[in-house]
Amino acid sequence: MANTKDRIHGGIEQTADAAKGAVNAGKDAAHQATSEGSGMVQQVADKASELLDQGKQAASDAGQKVQQWAGDTYDAAARGVTQAYDATTQAVGHYGDELTGLIRRYPIQALLVGFGAGLLVSRLIKS
Repeated sequence: MANTKDRIHGGIEQTADAAKGAVNAGKDAAHQATSEGSGMVQQVADKASELLDQGKQAASDAGQKVQQWAGDTYDAAARGVTQAYDATTQAVGHYGDELTGLIRRYPIQALLVGFGAGLLVSRLIKS
């Protein structure tokens, strides 16, 4: 019976040693996975930081392009308005010169047209 007892005791010790070895192996694997995981987390953080920097640079470049485009558009619009103003001033001046020439050429007719226009305006105002 002592022999059976020793065998059972030996089997229990072997099972305990095997369980202890499995626990230690699991502990080592968990430690290694934690180390690799923290390395992966650092890689992800580095990549995220790199992408953030690229995004900031792209936004800055886009802002500069928009600012340049807005300035160019403003300059083009200002030139267009100036040209339109100059053309209108020139046309009105030309029209005024023509009207003055007609009045000088036909003074009596111009006086009669002015008198008639005045009568029409006064009648419209009275009614």
